[in-house]
Amino acid sequence: MQFNLLKRRFNDAGFEPRVALVLFALGFVFLSNYLFSKTDAAPYFYVLLATLLLLSLSEFRRNDFLKTHFSQNELIRIRQLENGIVALPFVLFLLATCHFWSAFLVIGIAFLMTFFVNRPRFHVTLPTPFSRKPFEFTVGFRATWMLVLAALVLEVIAIAVSNAQLGIAAMMSVIVLTLNFYKTPEDAYYVWNFNRTPYQFLIYKITYAWRHVSVLVLPFVLLNGIFFWEQIGYTLLFLGMGFLVQLLIVLAKYVDYPNEIGLITTLLIIVSIFFPLLLLFTIPFFFVQGIQRLNPYLK
Repeated sequence: MQFNLLKRRFNDAGFEPRVALVLFALGFVFLSNYLFSKTDAAPYFYVLLATLLLLSLSEFRRNDFLKTHFSQNELIRIRQLENGIVALPFVLFLLATCHFWSAFLVIGIAFLMTFFVNRPRFHVTLPTPFSRKPFEFTVGFRATWMLVLAALVLEVIAIAVSNAQLGIAAMMSVIVLTLNFYKTPEDAYYVWNFNRTPYQFLIYKITYAWRHVSVLVLPFVLLNGIFFWEQIGYTLLFLGMGFLVQLLIVLAKYVDYPNEIGLITTLLIIVSIFFPLLLLFTIPFFFVQGIQRLNPYLK
């Protein structure tokens, strides 16, 4: 079902699915080579990215829907197939580059995720340091606070083994996690309720995104600064890049509004992340597109 939806999205974007698959495979290898050539922390980012993609397949509403159409055994087989397809490119590249432990870790996570459903387990309201408007960080943090805690554990491990790159990876993992908070567009009435111009609305969203992500990454920046002071330049460099990508994702949410982020927009995001100079084009482009899309809802 997930792959039929993906096929429809390719067709809607004007791509032949087979051609798009080949292009994605070539792009995946090229961008992976680029990432691994730029930083020794690439395997950590790889495992994190694979985990986030697998986590999206474990969303409880999606799995509850599948349970109404398939038996438990069929559901497990479907989850195994989906997780295997998602994990396979990461595992193959990690094996090809001799990062065996990272490859085995991705395999293990993919297997365990087969039996995991990301369902809220607490009926109490988890307090957050974020305001209700905008809602993205409040909702996102309550759904993923355990992953934020895991990133803090990773930071502690980095300090224990004196690995500055692992500490930076832990910090960046939190920023990457927050990007997922903006994948679902809100209802048009919610946007209209802000009573702002499109320009003011986007500036408001960007300001609060940066403010909220700063709250989450502050402990990591402080710990990296204290224990890895000689690498503080790299910490600040990656932090700045993370803020730019956060800005890009906030704007991307409204490029195709009221629809979800489209295929073309997604491709522009991926290419811009790996070639940061393109952000000088994509950020203003997304901003203008977002204003145009919001015009019918905000005056």
